Amino acid sequence: MQKFTVEIRNQLNPVTASQWCHLFPDSPNTFETIALLQRSGVKEFQFYSILVRFEHRPVLLLPLFKTDHYLGSTLEANLKKTADMIDGFMPRLLRMPLLRVGIVDQQWGEVGFCRDLPKNDLALAWDLALKALDIFCDAEGIQILAFTEFTPESGSMLPLDKLSDFVIADGAPFIQIPVDFPSVDAYLMSLPKDTRHFLRRSCRKSQPVETIRTRDPQVWLDSIYELYLKQVARSELNLNGTQNKSYFADACQVDPSAEYFLYVLNGQLIGFELLCRLPNCLLSKFVAIDEGPGREHNLYFRSWMDIVTYCIDNEIPTIDLGCTGKELKTKLGKAKIIASFVMFKHRNPLFNRLFKHLKYELAYESKVPVPPSALGLGWTLKEQIGDQGAQLSLSESPEALVAN
Repeated sequence: MQKFTVEIRNQLNPVTASQWCHLFPDSPNTFETIALLQRSGVKEFQFYSILVRFEHRPVLLLPLFKTDHYLGSTLEANLKKTADMIDGFMPRLLRMPLLRVGIVDQQWGEVGFCRDLPKNDLALAWDLALKALDIFCDAEGIQILAFTEFTPESGSMLPLDKLSDFVIADGAPFIQIPVDFPSVDAYLMSLPKDTRHFLRRSCRKSQPVETIRTRDPQVWLDSIYELYLKQVARSELNLNGTQNKSYFADACQVDPSAEYFLYVLNGQLIGFELLCRLPNCLLSKFVAIDEGPGREHNLYFRSWMDIVTYCIDNEIPTIDLGCTGKELKTKLGKAKIIASFVMFKHRNPLFNRLFKHLKYELAYESKVPVPPSALGLGWTLKEQIGDQGAQLSLSESPEALVAN
């Protein structure tokens, strides 16, 4: 008899480093960076995970993030204003416990699974994981459950036939800029004339600002964290919560590819960027700029040219800029826009029916065109309808997919 077991743990990485690599083989989130996230903590989140083992070997891992969610934060325009008014009089009405599945450290959502496990066994593992998820939600009083910001690729193994009561909506797209040019001048010549001239003027305007590259931020740590908190307060999205200061202190110690670019004017830190070098990409994890002197010296564009130069000098072909500020970022090159989707449900069937009616109001409204892409179909559905049928838009519901 096949021996499956399931565990509910109060940590994100209840496995060894080698087991994490096996479950998340292509993830930018290493065992060490997730351990740092667990250790330093995030102010809005409590971390858990569901781990399924087959004959003692980890085969499926669902990272979990529990938080209190304000429904008004996902609404647009007039609906958000109405929600804010209601929240002012009855603050608990639109705030409820939310459990997020699969978001890990500044990237898109992922679930770890064993690639060499037979599909029938993986189906059994998912059955156990989803039952454990329901048990956990009951025990913790969770009202909303969500798989958030999965890309078609990272969500390709979600078993949508088992998640037919979830609503699917557009999530925030991710932006990557190719910089595989022989020189910085070649990169600049690839841009429209106005953009090219603006970037050059920005570099001249920011000449009084000194760039310091370092893997030891301790001298600047208080200023780094102050700038970070101000940036979070201004951010249009904060999918990953508010990091604690110890994260910034220890990031370079646990990740040998991490490095700070610090921007100093007259001895004062006015901006920073925390970067991590992945095999074929430079990931911009955190960037924060002082609004006053930063804007005066066009610091955002100066920092952009610094990392473009770094990538070209080190033959790094792509810069990953995350999912905020898309209008601006797409002007910095021939952007690759990666769609993401969110699957969510209210565990009360009546409220969940309301969610389905408000699906488009609850979806993320991108300010830049997002190319159509395949929904991250579960492998069971791929087998049923084939690869051609798998090329469905995000507007299709799980019920429609199963019906097909």
